[in-house]
Amino acid sequence: MPEQEVRSLLFQLLERDPEKQQSLVLTYSKGMLSKKEMQKLLRQAKALCRSYEREGFVDYCGHIMRRKYGIGMSGT
Repeated sequence: MPEQEVRSLLFQLLERDPEKQQSLVLTYSKGMLSKKEMQKLLRQAKALCRSYEREGFVDYCGHIMRRKYGIGMSGT
């Protein structure tokens, strides 16, 4: 298969799977992410943390209690 076809196929496959696309970028960028890529990753990281955040802090213990036992830190 000619190189151009391989590249085209790879781009098509990665467009359908954003997680693999990010993994490929992080694996082969060697720390050379563009400002736009870095901002996108930062937004995703913040969104992930927000889902576990409580009063400005990541409530790790409360999350584990809710996930494992279905209770909050207050015992409810």
